[in-house]
Amino acid sequence: MASLITALPLLIVFMLVFSLFTYVTYDISPDEGLEEYAYEGVSYDLKDPSLIRLINIAVNEKGNRGGEKYWRWYGFNRHAAWCACFVSWCSDRAGLIAEGRVPRYALCANGIKWFRQRKRFISVRELGSAGMIIFYDRRNKNGLGQDGISDHTGIVTGGDSKFIYTVEGNWGDKVSLRKVRRDDPSVMGFGVP
Repeated sequence: MASLITALPLLIVFMLVFSLFTYVTYDISPDEGLEEYAYEGVSYDLKDPSLIRLINIAVNEKGNRGGEKYWRWYGFNRHAAWCACFVSWCSDRAGLIAEGRVPRYALCANGIKWFRQRKRFISVRELGSAGMIIFYDRRNKNGLGQDGISDHTGIVTGGDSKFIYTVEGNWGDKVSLRKVRRDDPSVMGFGVP
């Protein structure tokens, strides 16, 4: 009983710290349709068959744990950080890599560099839209703040004036649908396929 009493304050502190880091994300119900994620007043072509395929492929992977099919497809022989492998895998299946619209990348910094070199990267101040690739800078090498280097990526399924809706690999070591606040400081911007 005494060990429980001494562990309780630590548990409360852990829960408070954890809630600080997760306040910007929410799970999206699997029965919500993609049409609800469309940005209002932003022009984009959801008739683009490659982007429709990309979103459908990515969303249908929801719940996949461990990412082995994505990092093995990329060429890794053991578990690796796989958010970029997931985006690349989905993009390959949708034909976007063959079309030269999305790079095959395993390192987020390489993906953002590819889009920037082609002048196909927009900042977070501009509204991204469904089918774009989102890039994040979640932490520096000490695990705190941002360091200006992208360390996470995903696929935008839509959004509104307050939120960006995404599907991301390696979020909690699984494919997750996320709702991210538009003013989240970790969002760097969007690659435009």
